[in-house]
Parts: sequence; C-alpha cells; structure tokens
Amino acid sequence: MYWSIPILVLLALVVWILASPLRVRVRSDERTLSVSLPGLAGVTLRPGGSLVLLRIRVFFVRFTLDPLASRRRKKKEKSTKPEKKTKDKRKTGRSPAQQAGLVRALLRAVRIRHLYLDLDTGDFSLNAMLYPALALVRTPRIQTAINFEGRLFLDADFQTRLGTLLFIAITHRIKHKPSNKNTSSWNTMQPIFWTRSQNK
Repeated sequence: MYWSIPILVLLALVVWILASPLRVRVRSDERTLSVSLPGLAGVTLRPGGSLVLLRIRVFFVRFTLDPLASRRRKKKEKSTKPEKKTKDKRKTGRSPAQQAGLVRALLRAVRIRHLYLDLDTGDFSLNAMLYPALALVRTPRIQTAINFEGRLFLDADFQTRLGTLLFIAITHRIKHKPSNKNTSSWNTMQPIFWTRSQNK
C-alpha cells in the first residue's frame, strides 16, 4: 500500500513535466541560450570559463558546470592510451525526406511568444533587398528591422511542450516504420524461382 504513494508522486511529476510549457530564450546582447520548464528546472548556456558554462536550476537548487573541462581531461587520458577502432554506426533506415518531415512537424509545434531582430549584414545592397522581405513577416509578435550601423541584436522567446514533441516523434516513427529488407528481397525473387520451376 505504501509503495503506491511514491509511484503516484512519480507519475504526477512525469505528467507535470510533459504538460508544462517548455520555453527557449535566445538573447544576443547577453549571449545566452536558456531552456526552462517554469517552476521546475532550467538550463542557461553562456560564454565563460574555457568556452561555455551551463547554469542549471532544479527547483531551488542552482549550480554551474563547465562541460568542456571533463572532455579535455578525457582527451588527455585517451592520448596516452592506444586508440580503438570504432564500429560503423547502423543506419536508421529513414530517408532524408522522412527526417525533414519530422523536423517540420516538430517546428510546427513551437509557438513564437516574441521575436525581435535588428540586423545589419554589412552589405548595403543586401540590406536593401532584405528590408522589404523582413517587413512582410512582421506581426505583433515578430518585429524585424534593418540597420546600416553594424548592429546585430536578437531577442527570441519560443514555447512548446515536451508531451507534444514526444507525441509527434512517436507517431512519426510508427507511421514511417522502416520495412524489412529481407522480406522485400524475397518477395521480389520469389516470382523468378517460380518461373524457373515451371520451365523445368
């Protein structure tokens, strides 16, 4: 009886994670990329240390990690050891068109809360061509501008749900399940054997 309580708590936590909004924030002025589940956890990627730093928050606990530091240590250890041959990775059996369809379906599940882009490509003629193009995509949530002063500013806030992304990935995998090549090759060869046996 008592074991059902932690299971229910765990299930409630999983449902909360899947149903909670997942927010992705990009700011070029702060040079940060943050991914967060409001009220639960968050990860912020910003320059620092050797190259980047991860600032992680889980509930009320905050800590910082340098992910490249451990990799450098592993590379030093591997340099002293002989390299082992790695086996070739198996192919997923999905065509590029199917993979592109999955990416499009996932992107459609992402909602733009707001996006502000102030861009200067450094090319006067290209700026002039981009000005009417960016004006066409302006909405109350999407604001774009072209400047000729060398500024580049991006402030984007996207939102989706982990449950939605997981559902799209599972349904796409079921819909585009790779066929068995062995059975298909046997089916193509079967009429040949049949015709040969008839001729004999």
